[in-house]
Amino acid sequence: MLFDLSHLVNDYGLSGRLLMWQWPHCKKRYVARHLIKNAVKEGRLRKHQRIVEWSSGNLAKEICKIASVLMHPVSIVEGNDLTDKLPVWVDVVHPKKLLNTEYNSKISKRELDCVTSAYAKKVNGYYLNQLGDIEHIRIYEDFTNKLIQVLPKIDAFTEHVGSGATLIGIGNVLKNAFDKLEIVVSSKNGRDVQESIVFKIPFDYKLQCENSFCSYSKTIKSELCRSYGIRKCEHGINNITAALQWLKNNPGKTIFTTIGD
Repeated sequence: MLFDLSHLVNDYGLSGRLLMWQWPHCKKRYVARHLIKNAVKEGRLRKHQRIVEWSSGNLAKEICKIASVLMHPVSIVEGNDLTDKLPVWVDVVHPKKLLNTEYNSKISKRELDCVTSAYAKKVNGYYLNQLGDIEHIRIYEDFTNKLIQVLPKIDAFTEHVGSGATLIGIGNVLKNAFDKLEIVVSSKNGRDVQESIVFKIPFDYKLQCENSFCSYSKTIKSELCRSYGIRKCEHGINNITAALQWLKNNPGKTIFTTIGD
């Protein structure tokens, strides 16, 4: 669903237009379903074989829902405490058990990718590999190809960056549609972005480390809940505040972003 949040732009004394796409469901549901479906179809995932994946939360939950129906055991590699948030039959493995050094929150996704892959081989499981499967990017391209039919001309697109799949998938389609489009990545620390990205980004983008609208996050979150019924929007709030900062620096233009973790 496409929302026009230009009233927020006006509320903060800015000029321009802010458009936001809300995923119909948690976007990780589409990722889990697509990757598992393809792996089964292509014979890479055997019947009742253990599925192994690294996940910070939402993807793990969606994998478990599908795996339960297909009767696949699941192992999730995760440093945060997901034990109480996943079914009791799921094996949650802390990275510190797989690393030679003490685990810390600054471990890169590339390192997690390596240890998860090695663990999958050890337990004879199938590594779903959201961090390396190009199909992950194509999921977002497919959605954006549909969205582009109703999206007006935009000058910029901003997106939170995890592994880079969402940014690349949406950015590829938008870049083809709007040749002068500016891609903006919001980050408090440019180094964190570079260490986080796993997929190679095929276009130029701008790192926006300044964000004077972060202090309004709670107010914006309350507005989204009250006006649109949107409650789960951790990364989406960052996207919106980054969009407002961009409009402050580029008055009168139109920026597009997404919401839905």
